Amino acid sequence: MNSRGSERKTRRVVVLHGGVTFRDSQDAVDACKSAMRSSDGAVDAVENLELCGSFNAGRGSSLSREGAVEMEAAVCRLDEQGEVRGFDYLLNPEPAGQSRFLEMSFGAVGAATRLASPVRVAEAISDSASERENDGLVDPMVVVGEGAEKWAEDHGLASLVLAEKPARTPEAEKEWTRALLHFRGEGPSLSSLDEALRAMDTVGAAELTLDDWSSTVACSSGGIILKRPGRLGHCTVFGAGAWVEEREWLESSFHRRRLVSLCVSGCGEAIVRVDAAREIARRITQRCDSTPLPAVIYAFFKEHFHAESRLLRRMNPAHLYLGGVAIVREEKRRTEGGEGKRENARIGKMKVKEADDVDDEEDSEGEEDDDEEDDSLELLIFHNTPFLPLAWRDAQDKVRAMMSRRAKEAVTVTVLPL
Repeated sequence: MNSRGSERKTRRVVVLHGGVTFRDSQDAVDACKSAMRSSDGAVDAVENLELCGSFNAGRGSSLSREGAVEMEAAVCRLDEQGEVRGFDYLLNPEPAGQSRFLEMSFGAVGAATRLASPVRVAEAISDSASERENDGLVDPMVVVGEGAEKWAEDHGLASLVLAEKPARTPEAEKEWTRALLHFRGEGPSLSSLDEALRAMDTVGAAELTLDDWSSTVACSSGGIILKRPGRLGHCTVFGAGAWVEEREWLESSFHRRRLVSLCVSGCGEAIVRVDAAREIARRITQRCDSTPLPAVIYAFFKEHFHAESRLLRRMNPAHLYLGGVAIVREEKRRTEGGEGKRENARIGKMKVKEADDVDDEEDSEGEEDDDEEDDSLELLIFHNTPFLPLAWRDAQDKVRAMMSRRAKEAVTVTVLPL
């Protein structure tokens, strides 16, 4: 597993999930917490879950109809470049000698069979040189199959390319055998098969750098069990599985800023059809102050993610599973007199669900009054499956973990302070 250095050089918050699931597993929560403790960011955390073999990602991937491992992963980044200007730059967009801009990058691999860590190769594709700096050819965002392995070898990542296809984990092979026997009419019961088909367990993570608002989202998946060879899921589609959205605007005498760093898990085909990550992030950044975060998620499911949606009508309603985690940051600063006085930017009166089953690494030491905070920094959790395991590192560098559980409602939404 990756390990964190003895000293954290960058202040950041990170959240990691183990995928929407129908299994109430404390082992999954413990694995997420362990991965978070030994990582320093979103990509590290996802790689740790790829390597542990307990999730439908990396070496633990579900098997295709032919019994093969085919993996996919993606990394989406929004980096702040240049010199950060004063908050009056919106009134004077191009002050002499100063510049500031956000740059988005994206990289993904799909249908890969011999990568030790698909998310590491996706990260390298995301970080590869801009087209403006190379030979003029179009740089790929997504590379699949043997092409992904060849790309890794050509870009100094040969150590991530396995000589042979990875061994199947006992659990993945067991579920594959059960599912295959059912389709051959030899058993098991449909309920047992449903459990295997609904164990998505794909993983993802989001991080936000507190000093400059740069953000990274990573996701990794082994795909649905018994998938067709060459099938691609939500990780490989720009905007579907991972997204970072940022918005800035002037409002009266205030500078306003919102950022959402979000990754989702569930049935890839459904996620792709509704452009889930980007659509949810857009709704959050564009919402009015009187609309709390949970209302945004409930509206998305009601208006967009249901069996009667024109985008999803062709799909089996039993496959409409979706969940995810997001880091939501807001800031509101006064621009009058150039003083840059900060004010709290919490949106409306948000009802925060208390999570009694949060596993704290340490107890928080004294919480500041909301009116004195510079930023609003929150963790958003949502899913329409019974369970979603997750862990996170907050702004105080405390690691926490929990199993999010759906109650009686169709969709569970939780908002926690970071």
